[in-house]
Amino acid sequence: MSLSFTTLRTAFKAYWIIILGISMLLIIVAAGVLVSTSSDNETLTSQSANYDEDVVVLTSQDDDKEEAAQDSSSQEVVEEEPTSQTTPAPEPSTSGMLSVLTLVNKRIAISPLSYSPSNLTSPDVTKRSGAVIDARAAQSLEEMFAAAKDDGHSLMLSNAFRSYTTQQTLYNNYVARDGQAAADTYSARPGHSEHQTGLAADIIVPSGTCSLEACFGDLPEGKWLAENSYKYGFIIRYTKTNKAEAGYTYEPWHIRYIGVSDATAYHESNASSLESYLGKPAAPDYL
Repeated sequence: MSLSFTTLRTAFKAYWIIILGISMLLIIVAAGVLVSTSSDNETLTSQSANYDEDVVVLTSQDDDKEEAAQDSSSQEVVEEEPTSQTTPAPEPSTSGMLSVLTLVNKRIAISPLSYSPSNLTSPDVTKRSGAVIDARAAQSLEEMFAAAKDDGHSLMLSNAFRSYTTQQTLYNNYVARDGQAAADTYSARPGHSEHQTGLAADIIVPSGTCSLEACFGDLPEGKWLAENSYKYGFIIRYTKTNKAEAGYTYEPWHIRYIGVSDATAYHESNASSLESYLGKPAAPDYL
């Protein structure tokens, strides 16, 4: 059987219409897939961005917590800092002036331990820098120096008042050098020194010969001092013979002011020590 040309042309057109329809359908399906994929990607991107923001927020919060913990730790360290345990020397006290007859020795400490005379003055005599003395003794010291000069003797004030702290330093240095047993024979422990009263003075000669040594007593100036100091209210506190009472080795340079009337009575009674003159027990050592 033969087909006509018209029938073949019709069949051919139908074929191409079907092919075109299928192609269009494929294009539409492909386009739908692309759109869906793009939407899914945008959703994922958005979720990822949100996740990143959450991470940043959480990280920031963690950092804040760490800083807060560090601040708290720092505060705790500051609060736990130990305080100094150093005990300072007693603050100087000038409440109430000590009597010129106040006894200070190895058995009797100065009271209060912080005592510092409120009337300290620099006497108008040849002296080492910084030497000061109780004003009640200053004028008598000046008169004594003038009298010694008139008799041809030059005296010099080595030192007078010494604070508790200064005496503590001196005594500790002597102990470190010679041992405590030896230091106790020639140096007072802090709080037990007459120098803290401001009424004691160490006398030397300007040349420095036998300065603060026993041989000062053999110098013309030392002999003059021993013979005449009482006239001006002073006594030689530590003699060659009163160590068992006063507690210290011979110090011909160390004078103590007790006032003219009492110094004169002391001299005339041949008192062996201030302890005996005042009727007090001997103080050969510390209790």
